[in-house]
Amino acid sequence: MTFTGYPHNKDSGMSWFGSIPSHWTIRPLAAVTKLIQTGPFGSQLHASDYVDDGVPIINPSHIEGGKIRASRKHTLRYEKASELGRHRLLEGDAVAARRGDLGRCAIVDNDSVGYICGTGSILIRLDGNLLIPKYFQMSFSSCANRERLLQISEGSTMDNLNAGMVARLRMCLPPVEEQREITEFLNDHCASIDALIAKQERLIATLREDRTATITHAVTKGLDPDVAVADSGVEWLGDIPCHWTALRIKNVIQSVAAGTSVNAAPWPAEAEDIGVLKTSCVSAGSFNPAENKAVLDDDELNRVTCPVRADSLIVNRANTPLLVGSAGYVTSDLRNIYLSDKLWQVRFRGALARFIYYWTQTEQYRSQIAAMCVGASSSMQNLAIVDFRNIALALPPIDEQAAIVRFLVDRTSKIDKLVDKSSAVIDALNEYCSALITEAITGKIDVREAVA
Repeated sequence: MTFTGYPHNKDSGMSWFGSIPSHWTIRPLAAVTKLIQTGPFGSQLHASDYVDDGVPIINPSHIEGGKIRASRKHTLRYEKASELGRHRLLEGDAVAARRGDLGRCAIVDNDSVGYICGTGSILIRLDGNLLIPKYFQMSFSSCANRERLLQISEGSTMDNLNAGMVARLRMCLPPVEEQREITEFLNDHCASIDALIAKQERLIATLREDRTATITHAVTKGLDPDVAVADSGVEWLGDIPCHWTALRIKNVIQSVAAGTSVNAAPWPAEAEDIGVLKTSCVSAGSFNPAENKAVLDDDELNRVTCPVRADSLIVNRANTPLLVGSAGYVTSDLRNIYLSDKLWQVRFRGALARFIYYWTQTEQYRSQIAAMCVGASSSMQNLAIVDFRNIALALPPIDEQAAIVRFLVDRTSKIDKLVDKSSAVIDALNEYCSALITEAITGKIDVREAVA
């Protein structure tokens, strides 16, 4: 569908907006709101104020897709929430991120009334006679406005906004009735786009399930559907092909090396620089060398150890419960990239590293990791090398391992290409939706007839 522009326009006087419809106005947000205030200072909240199943406190992490996603964990005691009554959210209020991912914004619905605006958020009480809440939310969260927020924000390590900055933010405003029409138009069109995105996301989920099932069957049962199986005698493994061998991973480990903890920059190393890997280099289930930090200081450069070597397995020994033990296969030497102290580089003899890598994608492996990892915090777990070495697995002969690897490389690459294709469709749909919103709320297209 194509849309025409408005018949009469004027210069807005602001480079952000360019020309706008002649009957629209540019006004500071303070002129169309009743209240703009940041959440309570951190000094007003103490560990003893938090309980489970109390009054939710809304910080940026609780604002997703234009909606409030409150957590029932780490909520406020009712007595404390009463003390913070001036930060209480009312129906129709907007609550937005004032630090970090600027542009996150949600409108308070009936289910969220009474929640408390968090320290990292800002409460915006709209004048409904001048500004429709949903129109404001779409405008505030638009790509164009996110760029403006970054321009006016402060902070050396994290972008921050204060109430004054937000109050001075200029809004491009059509008459209220036209705001309703634009909102209705965008709701309908974005809903159609969201439905297409959801279809692609379901396809991706199905493809990933197929990928996992294909890998699991190949590395635990082999490629022969008629192969004879027998009880392995190991609870973790169950039945395995009769000619496979149940053993501990230590029986096929040639070496395990760990890196060193060094001070590094928060950006990745250039081609000729030295970098140290982050634990996230294997978080996605494959090895991503771009997940590294540049080492710049001469003293630190002298401390790096364990360069990345081809045909090895990189294993994360310390992370969240879902990520500890995650692994990736290294295809080539990387002489300028080194391991951190939280990563192991494992090399094998009597087993193919790539076969072991595929096996680390199975529930057999993940279940053993979950049973072995320990930690004082539920959010950070550690895997001891002695436990890792005692993980049970079943191995076919080397030539069969090679055949399974060849099969999985071919099959998973085809699945990955389909996933990438669907992901590209999702990106294109999101970009189109964002562009449509920006065009509509800045008066570049006239959508009034589309909702007439």
